[in-house]
Amino acid sequence: DDCIPASSSMTISFQDLPIVQAGADQSLCTQNPNVSLSGQVNNAGGGIWSTSGSGTFNPTDTQLTNVVYIPSNSDIINGSVRLTLSSTGNGACDTIRDELLASFIPPPIINAGEDRFVLQNKTTVLNPSVSDPNVTYLWTPNLNISDNSVKNPVITAGDVDQLYTLTVTDSRGCPSTDEILIKVLIPPSIYNT
Repeated sequence: DDCIPASSSMTISFQDLPIVQAGADQSLCTQNPNVSLSGQVNNAGGGIWSTSGSGTFNPTDTQLTNVVYIPSNSDIINGSVRLTLSSTGNGACDTIRDELLASFIPPPIINAGEDRFVLQNKTTVLNPSVSDPNVTYLWTPNLNISDNSVKNPVITAGDVDQLYTLTVTDSRGCPSTDEILIKVLIPPSIYNT
């Protein structure tokens, strides 16, 4: 019909999908439970942290790196919290999320043992009980002791009573301490009969 052809065009822009990395799961000592965070968000305007618990983010929940999650007492009592990093400023893309689990582990439970009576210049082996087998040991003071970095050192009774302190430290740097007193028994001297 001698019609002039008509045409129309449009531009389609493709946006890269946001990439979000919250970081690896962490196990922390309940004595120092603050969670250091270093998240990463690519292909988006930014990110925001959220928590399954009731703690706070310092300085803010919108800072991705050099931010610390300060758990609440209930977070620590519950034993763990999930921290989620979500992308913001996504354009046409959906929000992308990644999470990490922060677990709060109490320090090892130890018992250095009952106080002991030992004859002067005689020996005894200390046998503490420790709830975690993967710890380092430190007995103080390092006096009349075979090795102050083993679980079961040999103590040689000196001239006076000696209080020994056992400090165990687990893989997270959580320390626990307990004490044992070695009471020296000096045998009587019989001058004549």
